[in-house]
Amino acid sequence: MPDIRFVVTQGAVSGPNLASYEVLQELSAYLAGVLAAMLTKSGVVGHLSGIKFASSLKARAAFANGVAEANPKVKVLTGFTGSMDDAALAKRGTIALADAGVDILFTMLNAARGGAIDGCREKKIQQIGNVVDWTSRVPDVFIGSAIADAGLAVFSAAREILDGSFKPGIIRPIGLEDPEAVRLALSRRVPEEIRGKIIEEALDVFSDPASVSTEWSGPEFAFPK
Repeated sequence: MPDIRFVVTQGAVSGPNLASYEVLQELSAYLAGVLAAMLTKSGVVGHLSGIKFASSLKARAAFANGVAEANPKVKVLTGFTGSMDDAALAKRGTIALADAGVDILFTMLNAARGGAIDGCREKKIQQIGNVVDWTSRVPDVFIGSAIADAGLAVFSAAREILDGSFKPGIIRPIGLEDPEAVRLALSRRVPEEIRGKIIEEALDVFSDPASVSTEWSGPEFAFPK
């Protein structure tokens, strides 16, 4: 079907009538790591997600590397519960991480997020969300949110098809140059000094997105049964 154009989102394939559009969520996850390292008082931060797949592993790695870049003395505890939607499981995981010393928790979850929110409230720790701006939705829990709106990849592709600028055979990354798609949202509670440092770090990443490593081989947190 050479006359039909195909678009893949969050993929890396191309062809004569096919292009990929990928929102680089690892860039906002990296900035989330920088934020967590700057805000922690316990010296231990966490990452909690549900299922291991390529993009979630890349984002986890970017978060851990952001922490290390901002403060290599900060410890990162990270794990996957096995479900993006089990709220009870996410709450237990959140509480276990808090009991292990985590005071800033970066989460990548779907319906399970409510459990992580409840766990954060119970243990009085702060959370950094992802995908959308959770700081405006649940301001008492979220200190930041690593926005990565993959839906905007679809709109970008549709717009380019309509205006005639669509180019098949490419893999198009969408990063910090499009803040509607990728950015780190900050709570009003983030101090101005730290806010300024995050902006500086974001400018560095904007100028060299390849500097954000998506490789990481640290240990996994053992959640209690």
